[in-house]
Amino acid sequence: MLEKTRLTNICLYSQNLEHVKPQDLAQSLNNLEDLALYYCQLTKQQVAEIFTVMNKETRIKKLLLYIGENSYTSVDCRAFAQGVNKLQEFAISGNPSLWDYNMMHDLMKAMFAQCAVQTNLKTLVLPSLDLSFVDPVVLAKCLNKMQNVYLCGTKLTKQQLVEVFINMDQETNLKQLNLLHNDLSDVNPDTLARCIANLETVNISMKKMTKEQGEKLLQLCSVKRNNIMLWKGGYFGQKYQPNSV
Repeated sequence: MLEKTRLTNICLYSQNLEHVKPQDLAQSLNNLEDLALYYCQLTKQQVAEIFTVMNKETRIKKLLLYIGENSYTSVDCRAFAQGVNKLQEFAISGNPSLWDYNMMHDLMKAMFAQCAVQTNLKTLVLPSLDLSFVDPVVLAKCLNKMQNVYLCGTKLTKQQLVEVFINMDQETNLKQLNLLHNDLSDVNPDTLARCIANLETVNISMKKMTKEQGEKLLQLCSVKRNNIMLWKGGYFGQKYQPNSV
């Protein structure tokens, strides 16, 4: 699959790919458009080469990575940042307790810095990654460029969230937003309500909001009729029905 192929989508689950030469694997995977790797065994050199090739030239539009938490330790931050921002959809997941914090800090910081300048990303999925270190202005600018954002449990600071919604209130491309388990209590209630009411789908935590925020949100959404999930705790949410208010 080193040459361009008619095959566009691959989902690999629990495959040991360590025997494949890093350059051959990287070239082959970057010839695809939709790539998902679940629990696959790759060497650090293979992962690094995937992003090196991606930075130069790739056909990948959608990339989902659920691989070993230490697989990214040899990845060049610049290659990662520029490669990811060429994609349309990027998702990375794993066990947050096993991440090398400094490694992920450097990769995410570089990715968001590049995104603020130029990106093709429309969907970003980063569940349970600690993003509290990202500059609030940079984070807000990046997220509002996208259409779909899933940042459940990402430990966003109150300052970051305030900036995200201030930016969103002015201009945004967002349609779907998941900020479950992030504390929204410092966001202006009117700003929060206006922003969320203009989205198509939202997942947020009621326990992370003030009473005033909740009341204004429900009041405005009852008119807007959008799809909002108000989570009262845990992973099971209660869907808000606008016409029931």
